[in-house]
Amino acid sequence: MLLHAANARFRTPRHRATRPRLFSALSALVVLLLVATAAVGSVVTAPAAYAADGFLEVTKTVDESQLAPGDEFTYTIKMSCADEHCIDAKLVDELPGAFENFGIVGTPAVTPASLVTSTTFGCTGTVTSDCDFTVMAKTELDGEADGEEGLRAGADLTLTYTLKVPADLTPSWAHNDTPIDNTATVAAVNATSKSATARVTVTIPVDVDVAVTKAWAPASQQFQPGVQSTLTLGIRNTSNLDAESLVLQDPKVAADAAAARPCSRLRARPCSARRSRARTTTSSCARSATGSGRGCPPAMDASA
Repeated sequence: MLLHAANARFRTPRHRATRPRLFSALSALVVLLLVATAAVGSVVTAPAAYAADGFLEVTKTVDESQLAPGDEFTYTIKMSCADEHCIDAKLVDELPGAFENFGIVGTPAVTPASLVTSTTFGCTGTVTSDCDFTVMAKTELDGEADGEEGLRAGADLTLTYTLKVPADLTPSWAHNDTPIDNTATVAAVNATSKSATARVTVTIPVDVDVAVTKAWAPASQQFQPGVQSTLTLGIRNTSNLDAESLVLQDPKVAADAAAARPCSRLRARPCSARRSRARTTTSSCARSATGSGRGCPPAMDASA
């Protein structure tokens, strides 16, 4: 009995000491599982690191910013990739609506020619109302981007194209003397989009002028009293905008709307039949809708 009680006393503490060790082992196992889960989670979400900013850069320039009808101007757009490969890198240049009907000189070019790219040019020959130029970088990538396509880290590509201002633009063109912004955008799966803008201004000055024709038939004949001859006058608007009125006066020295012309600047008497073939000088002018006119005296304001 005494021996059995002594054994019992010694067993009880040994059994109680086993539980803390068991709990410690279970806790360590749980910690290891949590660490392993976090490690696996980090492997799965590693591609999110590609979303960092600063991998793509873009610049855009134009060689001529002040333009006139008939001028040509060239845009140069450069897309660069840094730090990490840029997956599915793309350059998009949406031409502004103000360039509708502008000429496209030649074919847009992408350099370096050795770079693998895919291009889509939304219009050729002439700019349309909804046109853009798109370049996709298609180089096979490696490293963490193995199996993807895009633009390699440290590489760049350049898009160059030339436009021409229509020669027949008039001062009434809606964008005359107004800055026109042309913006290009670059983007990639693992980079923040960037954009760059180049500005041009097309200026079309008002040029008011007329062309006058004058013919006398017959051109020559002997003096014969009472024989009639015909004087034909013509006037044409050669301004670069519509004219509100055209004024033609013959001879130049006559008063406005005079019923008869004077024979000389010294005497204001009408010419006799014998002097009907005297040389005359015609005066003309055109007045635009804006009120400007070349050679139009203030009093000469005929209706359209």
